[in-house]
Amino acid sequence: DRLKTTTHFGNISIKLNQFFLDKQAHIQRSKLFFSEGLQIEIEDYKINLSDKIHYMYADYIIISSKNSRLLASNVGINTINQTKNFIYKLKYNHYRISSPQIEFNNFDIYNLYFNKDIQIGNIICQSPDIELVNKYKFKHEANISSKETLELDLSYLIKGKLNSINVDTFKVENGKLRFYYDNWFSDPTYQANS
Repeated sequence: DRLKTTTHFGNISIKLNQFFLDKQAHIQRSKLFFSEGLQIEIEDYKINLSDKIHYMYADYIIISSKNSRLLASNVGINTINQTKNFIYKLKYNHYRISSPQIEFNNFDIYNLYFNKDIQIGNIICQSPDIELVNKYKFKHEANISSKETLELDLSYLIKGKLNSINVDTFKVENGKLRFYYDNWFSDPTYQANS
């Protein structure tokens, strides 16, 4: 039995509060790593996403089960390859999203760990810079009989990694949005600032 322990694995630190290892703790699925409170700190995080076009990154992430909170600094999504040749050859929508900080409150880490479901009370995203590229045709050129869509759907980025994401409120503070057709090397088709 231990009250608190910290373990480091390269750029990942795991802190456990009220850590108990016994038969009862082992069978109790509501506890992560047999503890009452789990805090994970990750530096220089990077993971390729399911679409094989994008990766997600963050300079620093802290996840706390005790506070039901996730905080990420200098976080974003970008294309794996940013050369013009790669971007021009893409047949699917792609994105560049960055934010100095994003915060998830009332974040259910247990549901994520045990069920691959994300439930978040609220998200606060500070000063996001969002660039969206629609590779589909302009609306007046779209072929209605085909399966083309003009929607921008981010769900395929996590396909196979998560079952569901539910967010009660999402707040954006001082953001920028730029929307392009085909690529982001020219002026945006639409843009907005908050």
